[in-house]
Amino acid sequence: MITEFRKYWLLIMLAAFIRPIFAAADIEVNINVEPQTITVGENINVEVTVSGSDVDSIAGPKYESDSNFSVTGKGRRSEISIVNGKASSRISYTFTLSPSLDLKPGRYPLPRGTLELTNGRVEILKEQQVTITQNFPTQAKDTSGNLDFAQIVDNLSPYVGEQIRYHAELTTAIPLQGINFSEVNYLDLLRESLGEAKQQVKSLGNRTLATVWLDEALFPNKQGEITIPARKVTVQVKVRNSNASQRSRFAYDVFPDLLNIDAFRIENRNIIAPTINLNVKPLPPAPLEQAYYPVGNVSLNATIDKNNVKEGESITLKFTFSGDANLRPLELPDINSLVSKDFRVYLDQPEFSSEINSGRIFQKKTFSVALVPLKPGTFSFPEIRVAVFDPQAQKYSILKNTAHAINVKPDPNIKNTLEKEEQAISAPLGIEKTDVKILNVDLLPQHLGAETFAPMSSPDSLLLPIVVVLAPIVSLLLIYYRGKLHLYKNRPELVKQLLAYDNAIKALGEPAIGDGIQKFDTILRQYIGDKFIVNGHSLTPDQARQLIKDQLSHDQLADKVRDILKAGENTKYAAGSYIQQLNSASFRTEVSDIINALNKAMRR
Repeated sequence: MITEFRKYWLLIMLAAFIRPIFAAADIEVNINVEPQTITVGENINVEVTVSGSDVDSIAGPKYESDSNFSVTGKGRRSEISIVNGKASSRISYTFTLSPSLDLKPGRYPLPRGTLELTNGRVEILKEQQVTITQNFPTQAKDTSGNLDFAQIVDNLSPYVGEQIRYHAELTTAIPLQGINFSEVNYLDLLRESLGEAKQQVKSLGNRTLATVWLDEALFPNKQGEITIPARKVTVQVKVRNSNASQRSRFAYDVFPDLLNIDAFRIENRNIIAPTINLNVKPLPPAPLEQAYYPVGNVSLNATIDKNNVKEGESITLKFTFSGDANLRPLELPDINSLVSKDFRVYLDQPEFSSEINSGRIFQKKTFSVALVPLKPGTFSFPEIRVAVFDPQAQKYSILKNTAHAINVKPDPNIKNTLEKEEQAISAPLGIEKTDVKILNVDLLPQHLGAETFAPMSSPDSLLLPIVVVLAPIVSLLLIYYRGKLHLYKNRPELVKQLLAYDNAIKALGEPAIGDGIQKFDTILRQYIGDKFIVNGHSLTPDQARQLIKDQLSHDQLADKVRDILKAGENTKYAAGSYIQQLNSASFRTEVSDIINALNKAMRR
């Protein structure tokens, strides 16, 4: 009996020793890090999930703070599942890591994590890394109790036209009923929204903080000192009434959503973040002369749809600029001066789009150029050269396309058509001399008497001289108008120029749906573009002023056009009190007056 007991005792001890090893071998560990790209001031959530048949007996994972990250929170949740009679467990441990405020942009490893198994062995968890993007070095804060509001920029000394990331953030440790960011009138700054306001809940030790933030992209359009105005945020806070009865307070604490009664009231609080001053640097001298220089990381992609065509067959070239610069004012160089006179050139309206990536806005602008060859041969389309300033490298780069060889084959149909058109224009009314034949000649008058020798003073007698005089005039008029029709047919931009005023007045009379100010701004730009045969939608206010000054020699009218286009731009790129000062009806009247003044000036 003793011998058998010793055998069983040894088996029991061996099983007790081996079981943790097998249990440990049956353990699975998964690590999830969110987010993997942050800015300094944002937290990282690390979730370690341990699953297996006997995870309850395993000590949880540990993360120790290091010089780059501090571990500020920890949570635990467990799940048990039974499949085919076999039980398995899963426990998730959550850690909150906060980066040091001294960290520079780069990629950093997270603190080392360990997991202690039941057999005493310590496993080192797989190293995780995160990327820290550019920090916001400048803050303007206003702290009021448990509310902290700041507006922040990522660059205090940008170049003219360089993108600045703007960040307004409210942090609170108390529940809020409502949050409203005031709009800001940005003077000398173009604004692009980076989306609606976002919200996140963070855990810092035993405190829970809610953060609401708003991101925007700003582009300074002049050098020198520019001030970002103070911004206000209005929050609704639930405040306990001092005169509320103990009964109502107890009822509210037990049934907060059902019995609001008189225990609390909603109170509005305003917090203001002070101004931020920017020192905007001018661009250095450029290697090329052009109206506008994009500032940022910009690339050019040029394509041509075909290289081999016939006479009269259209060729389409596309030039696509993309990057983090402001590409709205960008224009192509004068294509007509670069292309041979053996081509007709037609420019389409540019296509514009934008997207948000990593807290910055990236824009894309595509120019389409249609070329129609007028004669056969081999032609080379020259390079398009655009200077772009890189603020990181602090120098200009030249974007250019590859020169394309265009082979044009003759088309006899085109040649015959042109010859017929020339013959038709040279022959008035299409009547040739051979069309009129002399059938007979009267040697003597058919009637004799007094009527024969009467003076030619009757209306019928005057008809022939009138026809003789008017026939050449009518022929010349027909030739003139036929040439005009031929010209308008081959140059549709002249038709737009002719109808520009009527189309603008008609569009102004239509009801405005949505943003009326933007509609009337578009109508004015369309009129300027059609009347002066330019791309009016991409003109900057200063370019429009210079165009009207050069074409009409009217400084006062040119200044008015610049001012109203600036007002229209501010409604799109700025916001807040400035927009509220504009009225859609008065803006329509101003646009109408300017269009009438331009039309009158061009008729002189």
